[in-house]
Amino acid sequence: MLLARRTGTPTLRPTEMLAGDWFDTQFAKMWSDMTRWLEGIGQPSEGGIAFVPPVGIERFDDHYEVHVELPGVDPEDVTVSIRNGLLEISGTKKERRLSEDGTRVLSELRYGTFRRILELPDAVEADHAEAVYRNGVLTVKVPVSEAASKVTVPIKTG
Repeated sequence: MLLARRTGTPTLRPTEMLAGDWFDTQFAKMWSDMTRWLEGIGQPSEGGIAFVPPVGIERFDDHYEVHVELPGVDPEDVTVSIRNGLLEISGTKKERRLSEDGTRVLSELRYGTFRRILELPDAVEADHAEAVYRNGVLTVKVPVSEAASKVTVPIKTG
């Protein structure tokens, strides 16, 4: 019988698996993978699959731009708030109801409430944040506080 060997998987004796570095590394990787997986799980909506919008964050010299893909979401059903360096984007993607004479054959569409909380690494000026919804993408521009700006520290010698 031919056994397939997984590439990239270390072959370790049980005593080596208990060694701190290997175990710590594997546990940290598992924890990271599990956390990423759990972040993708939302609250299932009635008769549908949870909707979790994907997010992208860009850092510029003087601001952050957060892009959230929200196709099919009415901007009036979205709330954006910033508190203590946390940007919260929440809302609802409503299910499109069938007409009385239509019969659903297949639906892979996701609906329901969503909530994303993102930590912004620098101090920000929440009062000057702007949000624009265009072509199914919400863009939130958050200025970085002057206190959080990059400062060059001179090096003294002697």
